[in-house]
Amino acid sequence: VIPSDFGALTSLTSLRLGVNRGLVGPLPTEFGLLSNVAVMVIANNKQSGQIPTQLGRCSALQVLYLSDNAISGTIPTEFGLLRAAKRIYIDVNPVGGTIPSQ
Repeated sequence: VIPSDFGALTSLTSLRLGVNRGLVGPLPTEFGLLSNVAVMVIANNKQSGQIPTQLGRCSALQVLYLSDNAISGTIPTEFGLLRAAKRIYIDVNPVGGTIPSQ
């Protein structure tokens, strides 16, 4: 499980927790507090649950990798707030919907 304490690392600019099959469970909603993170890699794990809507608050986020987990549900409408986003990878997850334009 990814500790919610990561949300306290507000100066963090890159979070890379990929290729770690020991990471299971939902993504912490506290990731939404990481307003300076430009790159977030949480791919190739065993994360589950829905994508937290709070990720839409990550205003500096440019690249988001959530590929190859067990994340389900729909793409949050809050992703439309990710104005700095250049790449979002959510493939190999049972996720539906479209990436909002606004």
